[in-house]
Amino acid sequence: MDVTLQVLPIASLAVATIAAFAAYLLFRVSSDPHVIVYVKHDRDRPTLLLLVIKNIGRGVAYGVKCELSRSIPRFAPGIRPTGKKTALEEMAEGPLISGVPALAPGEQRVLTWGQYGGLRDELGSNRVQVRALFEGGWLIRTGHQAESVLEVTSFERTDAAESPAQAQVKQLERIACSAEALSNTVRRWDMMRGALYLRQDGQPTDDADVVGGDLVVNRSVGDGS
Repeated sequence: MDVTLQVLPIASLAVATIAAFAAYLLFRVSSDPHVIVYVKHDRDRPTLLLLVIKNIGRGVAYGVKCELSRSIPRFAPGIRPTGKKTALEEMAEGPLISGVPALAPGEQRVLTWGQYGGLRDELGSNRVQVRALFEGGWLIRTGHQAESVLEVTSFERTDAAESPAQAQVKQLERIACSAEALSNTVRRWDMMRGALYLRQDGQPTDDADVVGGDLVVNRSVGDGS
């Protein structure tokens, strides 16, 4: 028997096995949950930082539990770091400690964690490692885990690290810049509109007059140069 004929079935079986495994991996990616835990800035309350537990996968995460590398405060107030630790109540309840029975795709749990200064005094530049354990799957549930990191150092010099007064000053500066840009745009538009009333020879049209070197159109004055 030709050796080639003996090799072909084996090669076909290998290709079929690889294709089936690739299809299985694609199915897992499209149906498995993935839970992460992270710190987020609260846009409605600028000085506050939030803890978020979110399922960013495409399947339901069942029995979500989180393991932390160290204890964390329940709430840490203080906009500015003082360099001193204070006696803060340890987080002992809530979804990060007690877990979540199920998280649908895109669903999350949000906790108000504190302010930048208080959290920086408590954690310093250290990071808290978080391991999320959960189950997922379509027909058969399988165990999963995902690693996350909690830290506040990256929020230095952001809105969360500024006092309300500083944030208001910054907002007023933005408004002033926007108003100046709008004023310049209106001024340019008036000049362009006035230029439309000039004839090709540079003289005003019949419904425009020159008064004191300015172009007067419908009782409005513009630079005729």
